[in-house]
Amino acid sequence: MQKNLSSYLSTSRFAQLCGTNKRTLFHYDAIGLLPPGKVDAKGYRYYTEAQYGLFQIIIALKEMGMSLAEIKSFIDQRDPQRFHALLGEQKQRVEEQISQLIRVRQMIDTKLALLHEASEIPPDRFEDPFLEEHPEEYFILSARVDSDAHDRFTHALYEHLGYCERRHFQEGYPFGAMISSTALKMNKFNEYAYFFTKVHQPADDPHLFCRPAGRYACLYLRGNYREPEQAYRRLLRFFEEQGLEMGDYSYKEGVIDETAELRLDRFVTKLLIPIRETSERESHPQ
Repeated sequence: MQKNLSSYLSTSRFAQLCGTNKRTLFHYDAIGLLPPGKVDAKGYRYYTEAQYGLFQIIIALKEMGMSLAEIKSFIDQRDPQRFHALLGEQKQRVEEQISQLIRVRQMIDTKLALLHEASEIPPDRFEDPFLEEHPEEYFILSARVDSDAHDRFTHALYEHLGYCERRHFQEGYPFGAMISSTALKMNKFNEYAYFFTKVHQPADDPHLFCRPAGRYACLYLRGNYREPEQAYRRLLRFFEEQGLEMGDYSYKEGVIDETAELRLDRFVTKLLIPIRETSERESHPQ
């Protein structure tokens, strides 16, 4: 008997080789998915090294979302052509999952960066405007809004968010809003020109907008981002006192929002207004 079983592995050794347990092998045997290579007179199960490769395929297909019944159907009718077609199909699914995981990782990195930014804000930057150099950055813009009417800007926002979701532009940044300097000077602090979603790299998209590198006057707002009036008034006074000229649009960007904070009075929003330098040519939305 021992001689006949010399090329076989016991259930325990085969389970250890496969990184599984005997219970799983018993279940696969019971449903006819992976019967043992041999069963002795006492009912002990034994497996061969050839079954190791088959077990690995079963596990891979299971991790790809196939049911055990679907895997068994394939196993029972397998041939090179079927195997080729199945592998091609599963490869495509793997590529899609990898792309999704990359997007999730990017979202996590973005959220971590925003949390770090919030933790490093000096208290005076919630009170006093400050100057900051910003690199070139890329946004996906909504349709033009130019309104503070709730129904109009809500419709534009939802259309924008849906578009970004379909195009996989959601990278963890809260949506932002642009307000024209003309509206700010008229104290229209909630008259949005555009909504935007920031992206890390320029995309081949008709709604792509490049915010130019340069100096920006900035101020952090703590609390309800829908109530920016006092913060914007401080920024307008800063421009007047410093003898600076505003660029065409201000930018309102979320730092801490409802994804990280339960209390609205603890939200953090960053307001940025570009400084128009002498002979500067500013980028404009199309």
